[in-house]
Amino acid sequence: MTPSGRHNILIQSRSSQPKLLRLMSWINLVVACCLLLFGGCRQDEGPLGINLLPAVDGVNVFLSDTFPISMQTLREGKLESQQPPRLAAGEMQDEETGNATVGFVAQLRLNAENIDLGDTLSGDSLVMILNLSGFYGDSSSLMRIRIWEITESQSADSIYYQWQAPKINPEPLGEALYAFSSNAIAEVSEPQPNGSDSVFRYGNQIRIPLRQELMDRILSVSDSPALANNNNFLNFFKGVYVTAERVDAASRGCVLYFLGSSLRTGFNLYYRTAGKRTRFDITMNSQAARRNAFFSDPRGSRAATALNPDAFQLPFAHVQAGGYLKTLVKFPGIRSLGGGRTVVVNKAQLMFPVAEGSYSYPFTAPERLFLVVADSTGGNSTNLMPDLLEPYYGGEWRDSSYTFIINRYMQSLLQGTTPDRGLVLLPGNAIHSLNRAVLNTQNATGRSPKLILHYTLLPR
Repeated sequence: MTPSGRHNILIQSRSSQPKLLRLMSWINLVVACCLLLFGGCRQDEGPLGINLLPAVDGVNVFLSDTFPISMQTLREGKLESQQPPRLAAGEMQDEETGNATVGFVAQLRLNAENIDLGDTLSGDSLVMILNLSGFYGDSSSLMRIRIWEITESQSADSIYYQWQAPKINPEPLGEALYAFSSNAIAEVSEPQPNGSDSVFRYGNQIRIPLRQELMDRILSVSDSPALANNNNFLNFFKGVYVTAERVDAASRGCVLYFLGSSLRTGFNLYYRTAGKRTRFDITMNSQAARRNAFFSDPRGSRAATALNPDAFQLPFAHVQAGGYLKTLVKFPGIRSLGGGRTVVVNKAQLMFPVAEGSYSYPFTAPERLFLVVADSTGGNSTNLMPDLLEPYYGGEWRDSSYTFIINRYMQSLLQGTTPDRGLVLLPGNAIHSLNRAVLNTQNATGRSPKLILHYTLLPR
């Protein structure tokens, strides 16, 4: 699927953006803090009581795991996708979630000002360098990687959403076929200052030859305003859009991950000046605007059934990154617990088992999921989980399930200080992956989700 024909969406300024639409960026920051604080040890599940139990004699302590849990698969709304921690390009075909694609948009910038490439210039070759950092899916799938020139300006200070495709020229600048390899080495003849060439061996690189027309265009502006500074250069060449699609429609596909910014990612222009071979680099440095763009089509998949508003009592629910799928979780009748007596939560453990057979290679489960409070429409509220920063919070993939400790949330829900709208289950890498999890619901034949609640009933 080529990206031409997709509609461009209006970009809003960051200063006017509602807080809701920056929720996932906030969560990513919190995740980083959590990993720094608690990543070095197994997370404690928290002591019973968590300072919520008052000093009252004659109380009754109970444990129950029979609470009903409803789970509904929903399409994700708007998520900001600019400046992700890593870039992605690829396509996946999965019987669980359907077809999903991702590509990335990036500026390339000059590394100096007032660039003069020399005299008597003649082009040798122009190569796009992509530095790999991993993959998701079937690594044996042969992928066609294409480089497109974008025709609209990008800004690192603007907001972009996960489904925004850029405007592009209709013909790619270059393309190459690639199947992932962890030990592939590229041997490249690099020019040296003394005028000779030396062979260098590069690992984790994809090198894609680009059209001569672009090489000639860059050489033609040597020692001109176009190469005087980055503002001028970004008017001359606005950036690239990188896509990757399956060559074989019968394959399951693969998503390739790339470094979010790197002085080794970008254009290497090899040319001769006054008979001497040299190289000019235009790179994707830390100042470059960059973003991921995702597109999905659930037709023919089990997710399409789950997204049908007439579907009831399904044995499965889905979560998928790329701003695609999430699961709304509710606890019907939970506020009737206690029959009018005050309930004090000692410990609330929420467990989501993953459907057996759904998490093996090539579609492995995400390393972590997150819970956020739902708003009145099933969207992601800005009211974050009160347990999120606690060391016991959880959410990691472990023993074929995801387990959360939500003591404070459940206490506020039972006290009536939090609206009973449910929780939203999200992937932790929403804007830089396409990995997914298939979760058992209470209608599954295997393990069921459980809310295990230790609680105390105070005397009337």
